[in-house]
Amino acid sequence: MCICFFLLFARLYVLAIDNFFCSSFSIFFLFRFFLFFCRTGRRRMHGWMDGWWKGGKGGCK
Repeated sequence: MCICFFLLFARLYVLAIDNFFCSSFSIFFLFRFFLFFCRTGRRRMHGWMDGWWKGGKGGCK
């Protein structure tokens, strides 16, 4: 079952790459992936982003 999902995901990913500039599905897929990454990686990246924000914005939030 996992292999089937993996193959389907790989095929959809290749199609999204091939039609990146003209496919709304690829934009939607990348947007969903970005939201997922933001949710899962927030705790891990919070320190790095906080340091970058303070360094780049002069400590203002």
